[in-house]
Amino acid sequence: MINLSKLTKEMTAAGIPISGCNVDGVVWAPDGTTEIQEQPDVALIISAHDPTPTPEPLPINTQVDNLTQQVDALQTQNDLLEQTIQDLITGGI
Repeated sequence: MINLSKLTKEMTAAGIPISGCNVDGVVWAPDGTTEIQEQPDVALIISAHDPTPTPEPLPINTQVDNLTQQVDALQTQNDLLEQTIQDLITGGI
């Protein structure tokens, strides 16, 4: 099984110009008719191909919200640690 968009990106990233590919692993040269999946560099990319879809990044506002929550949690931990240290210094524990 081939992930068409992902394999196309992998070929492009490797500097291999193609006109397209199909789910069976057939890859066409830029002329649109010559099959090139047997070429060593193309075959290597196909053999290493992972068809698992690449996860879409979260929208930026979701990323910011997640980061804000992480910062808030770390600040709370920091506040608790500072209080514990202060208690230890003053003998409050």
